[in-house]
Amino acid sequence: MEKEEPPIEEKVDAAATLLFLVFILIIGYIFQGYWTGLYPFTINYAGEVSLASPIVLIILGSLALSSLVGGMIRARYPREGVVLAAIIGLAILIIVSYLILSKPVNPFPTIFT
Repeated sequence: MEKEEPPIEEKVDAAATLLFLVFILIIGYIFQGYWTGLYPFTINYAGEVSLASPIVLIILGSLALSSLVGGMIRARYPREGVVLAAIIGLAILIIVSYLILSKPVNPFPTIFT
């Protein structure tokens, strides 16, 4: 009779968990800022949301993407998944940055006006 080996438990690094948490918190802050008018956005008395600082929004998006990719690297995700997430995230960030910086008016019109 052969002995069955117990399954090997892989432990996730604490830094990987922290980086994923930072990603979620930054994205949550961006959404919350858009809904309530926090710093990168502003809201007027009519309830219209406008972008106050496009550079800060791009920086927050860059920090979110770098913490996501860093967390994936620290958690030892497959290389293909990390590269795919980095390429897709970078493409989205470049497209959104171009749309934000190319329009002199508010690129985020509110739906509920």
